[in-house]
Amino acid sequence: MAWTDDSPRLTQQLRTELLHLPVLIQNLRLLTMPVQELVDTAIGELTDNPLYEVSPPRSWRESGILDDLSEEPSLEEDLIRQMAQCRPLREERDSLPYELVRYLDRRGYLTDDQEAIADQLDLTAERFDLLLERVRNIVEPPGLFARDLIHCLSLQLIRSGKGESDGAKILEMAVDLLGKGDPKDAMERLGWNRSRFDRAMEELSHLDPAPGRRTTAQAVIPELVLYPDQDRPAVVLAENLPRIYMTPLTWEDDRVASMKDRGLHIIRSIARRNASKLSLAIEVAKRQRGYLMSREQAPSPLTMTEMADRLDRSVSTVQRIASTTWAVTPVGTLPLDRLFSRPLRSRPDMSVAQLRSRIEEANREGMSDLELSRTLGIPRRTITWHRQRQR
Repeated sequence: MAWTDDSPRLTQQLRTELLHLPVLIQNLRLLTMPVQELVDTAIGELTDNPLYEVSPPRSWRESGILDDLSEEPSLEEDLIRQMAQCRPLREERDSLPYELVRYLDRRGYLTDDQEAIADQLDLTAERFDLLLERVRNIVEPPGLFARDLIHCLSLQLIRSGKGESDGAKILEMAVDLLGKGDPKDAMERLGWNRSRFDRAMEELSHLDPAPGRRTTAQAVIPELVLYPDQDRPAVVLAENLPRIYMTPLTWEDDRVASMKDRGLHIIRSIARRNASKLSLAIEVAKRQRGYLMSREQAPSPLTMTEMADRLDRSVSTVQRIASTTWAVTPVGTLPLDRLFSRPLRSRPDMSVAQLRSRIEEANREGMSDLELSRTLGIPRRTITWHRQRQR
């Protein structure tokens, strides 16, 4: 007689579950929306639910950021705030920042010559020049309060530490020859070959000829902190996330159960959102530890497809999370997608970001594309192609 084992046992079964479209869309929206919109959504969903109370992030209440998030400031408002921190301007008079922004045109240049403006502000020319120099050194974006286009570009080069670069030399010594269309006269005056001249012009092409056209400043709320630490590479910034409080229940019926379930759905969705962002951030921080520790100048090779496979998610989901999640890192506050960079075909151990960092370094040192090609073991045409597309 055959013997059979009827005892219970656990088995694994792979099953595809089809979500209703409205539920799927809501989950994707919660996953990718910025923190400000998440707070508004949670409040909107639970505002009529007496069982729950949504509190804005603690850090917002303590810092007063809620007032700043209500409306994006114009460039003029942002400049007034920046100049209010400039001590020489405050010592002159409190109203001076408000007066100075009136003398900017749409490009961000001065509307009149400095002596005329100084006279209208009841300042000596020497004093106004000194104050204006301080303002030009601190305001963002660089290049504002310039006299003209050449001065605007020069200010941007100086602020970026390139006041002695080849681009600056063109502005100083040969800009009057550029309008003729043929660069030979400019090259002859500077004593440069065509390769050096083209690199200098490429440097100038990355500058903003009209920084005043940036009309708004946008607040960014980071949700994570990344550490160059193998044991704790990333944590959630709980103080930047909304808090949801539930009233203790002493009784329950169908109506109360329905309200309770609605609130729990929002809470679980936010928890999944945080878990998804944190899991991606942990893996990215581990892979980019060298960059976060400043041992490398740029992120190492890492693609969205590779990370999607590791986390068992779709590439589109990883892309959505990475592009909408800001993190505080040792190299600055940035979106997670800045830590991704595809590998080079000719050198899979080097990322595009690392190559472009080396190209910038080579430009500062006056190294040609051919020399850099031999140093890195990368085709010259690859280096030239990336240099031309750097921004």
